[in-house]
Amino acid sequence: MSITEELVITYDGYRPNQHFDICGGENEGLQGVRLATQSHGTAWEDVFEANIETIYLSTSFEIGGRYGGFREEMFEFTLAFNVKPTRDLSWRIVESRFRKSLSHKKDGRLTVKIVGVSTRYLTVRL
Repeated sequence: MSITEELVITYDGYRPNQHFDICGGENEGLQGVRLATQSHGTAWEDVFEANIETIYLSTSFEIGGRYGGFREEMFEFTLAFNVKPTRDLSWRIVESRFRKSLSHKKDGRLTVKIVGVSTRYLTVRL
């Protein structure tokens, strides 16, 4: 028995009706946007884990230290996208709609789903 994982990645912009099926699944690229491969700009090596710094506190008379918590560093990675025309829209309109779904001030939502196994969400900003 072999288990085949199907990875589906979608992006939902900060406004309603800004949905893009960017990788995997039967609707991949339907809205004109697809995830580019690693050789074309997507940096997969940066996507897996955010850097975490463990904090230890100690006084001048203490041997060693005691756990003080952790600090999660900002999670920055690069995703590259390919934009193409759809049946109804030119590539310029598709690119404009996709770009307008990204914001510096408001969160969009990147969803990564392994069908039948798990779903993870990541809020993203430009």
